[in-house]
Amino acid sequence: MATSADKLSQILQIAMEEARSGKTNEEVMGILAEQDLLPKKLLTKKVETAKTVSIFASKQAEELAAGLELDVGAGSGKDGRYTLSDIKKMLEAPKEKPPAISPSALQLANEHDITVTDIVGSGKDGRIILKDIHKAISDSGSGSDGELNISPHARKSAEEAGIPLHKLKTIQGSGKDGRVILSDVEKFKSESEEKSSSSDSEDSSDDEEKTPKSEKKIAKKKQ
Repeated sequence: MATSADKLSQILQIAMEEARSGKTNEEVMGILAEQDLLPKKLLTKKVETAKTVSIFASKQAEELAAGLELDVGAGSGKDGRYTLSDIKKMLEAPKEKPPAISPSALQLANEHDITVTDIVGSGKDGRIILKDIHKAISDSGSGSDGELNISPHARKSAEEAGIPLHKLKTIQGSGKDGRVILSDVEKFKSESEEKSSSSDSEDSSDDEEKTPKSEKKIAKKKQ
């Protein structure tokens, strides 16, 4: 009767021979199992190679965090795990809400390129209503540029392009009540660049025409 030492020696010998012939570990184990040298259940056993670690410190924290967007490793617990306290703080933190505004006020604000987040509503519970937008339109059109009716975004674009006030006043606004909006400023900049390019081309042509023919001939001889 073969002893356990003899069986182990036989297993090692077969394994080494099969390995030398290019067999993989799985194939070697299959050959040994066929010869009843290894239990066949080993072939079906799944080996866990990498353990998945939860980002939560407890089951309660995981359940409470349902629906939250969390960054892995940003918790205050061990290895950056989220504790129950972390989740409660996130849930209790005040959420930023867009200002309440009436549909008609929102439409008017969009037409005049008004940023509603900067407006304090005078309606119920701070709701932004039509008169608030009218006031914002009036305020944005007053100031150092006198009666110039221009949207904030258009004004910013003009300032960045270095367009002076007297030229801004020549722009025909396409917005409501002749208001100068962003597209008007962009169009003005584009037309100004075209005029400048055309002017440079004409100046170059004029200089060439003004040169006397005699000077042109002398220049050719020198060449």
